[in-house]
Amino acid sequence: MSERQIFSKILRLDKYIYNDLLNLNGALQKGIAIYLAVATLTTLSAFRFFNGMIEFLESNIVLFQGEMSEEEFQMFRSLIDELSVIFVQQDSTTSVLISSIVSTSVTTVVGLVICFFDSKISV
Repeated sequence: MSERQIFSKILRLDKYIYNDLLNLNGALQKGIAIYLAVATLTTLSAFRFFNGMIEFLESNIVLFQGEMSEEEFQMFRSLIDELSVIFVQQDSTTSVLISSIVSTSVTTVVGLVICFFDSKISV
């Protein structure tokens, strides 16, 4: 089956396209590689987003001071300081990032294997 036929079946929402894709050589490996790459990039971007958000809050914390009471402001400031300490520590961030990527990858592979075998059995 050519790529043009695959794309046309996907666009026509052919429900048997998945069975056809399972019969192609290397389809499972390509799917796993694409999904792992997306999961890894998503995890990396989430860490980058939270790091940027904490840096933004640290630089603009004075703007929030007028909107809160002194006690709320001190609690907010201590929360930002605690979070920045976590993200500044390179070792803990790297270990959390690696463990998150590994756990996401393992979960993904297990789910894909289950779906693969379920699809093979039903065919």
